[in-house]
Amino acid sequence: MSRVSLLIRILALVLLAALPAAARCPDSVDMDRVEQLAELPVSDILLGAPIQPVADGDYRELVLQDQRPCLVFFYLERDRDSRLAATLLLHLAEAFHDCVDFFAFRAGGEGPLPREIKAELQRRYHLDQVPGALLYDPRRQGASFEHEGMLPQPVGAEYRTPPLLFWKTALKMSCRAMEKELLTR
Repeated sequence: MSRVSLLIRILALVLLAALPAAARCPDSVDMDRVEQLAELPVSDILLGAPIQPVADGDYRELVLQDQRPCLVFFYLERDRDSRLAATLLLHLAEAFHDCVDFFAFRAGGEGPLPREIKAELQRRYHLDQVPGALLYDPRRQGASFEHEGMLPQPVGAEYRTPPLLFWKTALKMSCRAMEKELLTR
């Protein structure tokens, strides 16, 4: 097989591998609707979405014993960054709910969080800031999530919140990252 033929085959495989990400990510997004949603409290933004609320008491049961990859979104109910991140999460959950379980953990109301609560979230969940998203994948973390009563380190974390100007780009990048991290393993 010639180099050109091999290069064409590799390019075709790369393009085929990219198709599912493009198919999962919405082609068009109504940015007026995103802006409207971003003015609502996070719980209203996520209402009706394939995102399950989770609290401290049921975190281990719901998240860590799940057999599918999970994304846990930690938020403040009325914080601007949390609201923008929630609009992004809403679209990701709609695109990936068939293969990833989504959870939302309310860390507080208005913010900023008191130092003690931040420290507790860091100690308990390995969360560096709010809003934040932690990714757990039992296929990569092994059968036993818990060791010595501590929660495991997540396989991924994200703390950036996109401004509205770059929101569509952030959605596309997030879709690609979800494809790469979860669906190709």
